[in-house]
Amino acid sequence: MKLFVNKSLFRLSSGGWFVVVCVLVLFVLSHLGRSWVRGWSAEQAAMYAEKRSDAGQFPERLVGLSPSNVETLFALGLGDKVVGVNRYTSYPAAAADLPKIGGMVDVDFEQMLILKPDYVVLLESQRSLVQKFEEIGIKTLSVNHESVEGIVSSFSEIAKLCGNEERAAAICDEIREHIERVRESVEGRGRPRVLICIHHSTDVSQPEQIIVCGSGGYHRELLEIAGGVNAYDGPVAFPKLSRENLINLNPDIIIDLVNKKVVNERSRDELKGLWNVYGELDAVKNRRVVIADGAEHFLPGPRFLKTLDVFSEGIHGVKVERKSTILKHFEEGDIE
Repeated sequence: MKLFVNKSLFRLSSGGWFVVVCVLVLFVLSHLGRSWVRGWSAEQAAMYAEKRSDAGQFPERLVGLSPSNVETLFALGLGDKVVGVNRYTSYPAAAADLPKIGGMVDVDFEQMLILKPDYVVLLESQRSLVQKFEEIGIKTLSVNHESVEGIVSSFSEIAKLCGNEERAAAICDEIREHIERVRESVEGRGRPRVLICIHHSTDVSQPEQIIVCGSGGYHRELLEIAGGVNAYDGPVAFPKLSRENLINLNPDIIIDLVNKKVVNERSRDELKGLWNVYGELDAVKNRRVVIADGAEHFLPGPRFLKTLDVFSEGIHGVKVERKSTILKHFEEGDIE
């Protein structure tokens, strides 16, 4: 049966605003020119790294223009150099208290000039801001957080800029090693059809305004690594599903990503219970609705391995223990 997805504009509930800024803006706004920007940003990082290496200097004042970039800077041990952050930054605690310089695209350039950063680290989806930064004399580095490999590579790109490549290499090795361990742990198992819900109304008696992971973003890659298949296989990056669409998909498992604030207001059992109105779904009939709470599940930064672990455990009941490494300490709030 052919699936039709409503791609028209829609209004989200207040609880969905965080998802809009941290998921949709990150990925949907950047479909054009990705290859050019990616090549340009890597070349740019290498060029400036070489210049600073010759001069024996590295940037001392940095701004992270997205929550994921702020977390990456802190994970790299550069927290003491960060002087400004995106308004939606909440982790780590030390970053949340820093001056806010605007949102994902609405930057306070006056505040930026007051902070006098040597560099602004931004995402490819924010590339429209590069020219403005150049006009006011602020250098930028753009990184790709739209794919798993892009997230991993961003550590090395930022490290080239800032002179801590050894730490970046250790982090990249840690990430790739854990990903491989998860792949091996689910190898040979069945691959159930999984629906990843990234937003729905939680202040009503049933899930409404259901938005799921489609053809865009890094969640679909994490799902494949964790041994699942995306129940939605259409062309839309983040489709909004009607009841009929949802029934047609009939996923084996539903992984419902929600903010910690939502769980503080309604228990996990209550959130699972919202899906009971879709009793026709195999995921509901077989009690395979998984609630994954936390802002980290919406951010393609250093903590994305936690999301991968939630996926592998929710799909196959497989829990791959994390080693005591740099990122694990970062996740636990043990910031150097």
